[in-house]
Order: sequence, then C-alpha cells, then structure tokens
Amino acid sequence: MPTELVKQMGFGDLKPARRKLSFFGEHYVPFWLVLLAVITIAVILIYPLIYSIYLSFMDMSLGRGTTIFVGIRNYSDILFDDPIFRKVLGNNMVFMIISLTSEFLLGFALALLLNRPFRGRRFVRVLFLLPMLAAPVLVGTNFRWIFNSQFGLLNAILRVFNLPGVAWLVKSPWPMASIIVAEVWQYTPFTTLLLLAGLQSLPDTPFEAAKIDGASWWQQFRYITLPLLVPVISITAILRIVDKFRIFDIVYVMTLGGPARTTDLLPTYTYEVAFSQVRFGYAAAISWITLMLSLVFLIPFIKGALARSFD
Repeated sequence: MPTELVKQMGFGDLKPARRKLSFFGEHYVPFWLVLLAVITIAVILIYPLIYSIYLSFMDMSLGRGTTIFVGIRNYSDILFDDPIFRKVLGNNMVFMIISLTSEFLLGFALALLLNRPFRGRRFVRVLFLLPMLAAPVLVGTNFRWIFNSQFGLLNAILRVFNLPGVAWLVKSPWPMASIIVAEVWQYTPFTTLLLLAGLQSLPDTPFEAAKIDGASWWQQFRYITLPLLVPVISITAILRIVDKFRIFDIVYVMTLGGPARTTDLLPTYTYEVAFSQVRFGYAAAISWITLMLSLVFLIPFIKGALARSFD
C-alpha cells in the first residue's frame, strides 16, 4: 500500500518507532543485579582480605593509638622468633593428620556399607547425618561433659568396670585425643556423604566385566573403585583440609587451647594474639601464614582432581 494512501487513511508513518532504552530501564535489570552481587562480595570478602594484608605489615597498638609500618617484620618474627607458633603449628599438623586419616577410613567404610542394599537403609543414612547438623559449640560442650574427669560419662562407665578414671582434658596426650574424637565424630558423616555420592555415581559396566573375569572384591575395589573415585576423594580432602586449618569452636569450648598449649591450634592462637594480646597486625600475619600453609597441602589434591576430571 502506498505511503501517501496510508497517511491519508490516518494510519501515520509505517516506520516502527524506536524504543529509547534508558540505562536504568528494564533492559539493564540483569546488569544491576549482577553488579549488586559483585559489590556485596567485595564488601563482605574482598575488602576484609585486603585490609588484613594491610594489617599484617603494620604494628597496630590500641594502647598507643598508633599504626606503624614494619614491613615483613611480623612474618619474620613468626617464622623465626616465635617458639609458641612452632609448637602450635606442630599441634595443628598432628591434629590434621590423625583426624583426617580417621575420618577417611571411617567414612570410606561407612560409605561402602551404606552403598549396599539392606532393609532400613534410608533411615540409617539420615541417622548418620545427624552429627553433621549439630553446631560445633554444642558438640564441644557435650564432649567436654563426656570427658570430664569428675562427673563425665566416660569415667562413669570406667568406674562401673572398676577401672580408674582418666583426666581426659588435663593430662597429656588425652586432651588432643579428646578434641580429635569430637572432630571425627561430627565430620565423619560429611566424608561419608561425599564418598557415598561418588560410589553411587560409578558406572556398572567395569564391575560387571570384572566379575565375569573372576576378580575378587578387593581387586575390584583396588583397581576400579579407587581410581574412579580419585576426583571425589580429592575434593573431599580439599574441603576437610581447609576445615582443619580453621577449626576453632570445638577446641575453644573443650580446652581453650590448654593445658600448656597442648591443644592450641593456629586459629585459637590467632584469636589469642588478636583479642587477648591486642596485636592485630601480628595476628593478621599469622592468619596469612596459615592460609599459605593450607594452600601448600591443597595443591597436590587440586592437581589430582583436575587431572582426573580432564582425562
């Protein structure tokens, strides 16, 4: 239809009207939502990290009301002139190795058990998750009562069998063993859950072929199950190692790092330096050294997980 005829009929111009989009219009709503999330993360996570790096190079004293730049002196004092840090680091290594090994052995055994069909399996799976749902402070409080030397549950059981009580939270090496037991009790279900998910995701074809070839259960586990579970094991190890370097609640509630710093770990020592000794710069340096140490332990597992994922 000719344009002049259209105009005479009163329909106006046939050219579509161009919509002018404002920067605050509907078209840019996703942009603003993402920007809001980025700003929130920056305020909550990135800014404290940057500020803690700044503090680690400072000698900050609330008493003097001054902040003095000292460079890497905090780091050098921690690594070379702080015997308490070396003792605490040794405690953290012992705690991490024993608790992590125990969680993996128990978690793997429970995952293999729960992966087999039996009556009431769903109920048992839910039951095993209950310790993981409890707050660490509550777990520490309960185990402090269980290991109490005077009226604790464990010593009461020992007295029933005419056995002498033990000062679980006082006499070495029992305090470290006590917090390891509490940690393993709470977080073994987490390891079990991840390994069980990995077991259920394995394909059936390799196992059926191995059965036809006459492979035993141990041979199937060693040559099929373990290699296929390497990515899941690596991810589980990464998550648990990170937690081992930031455990605070259970230790603080059960022993306060004592007696004589036998259970003092890196997070509890950092807390003491920051809020008891009021040395925020020194505490920030300890926290960054702790982060670097945890990354050293994580690198092999990260490489293993990535290598298996891209095979």
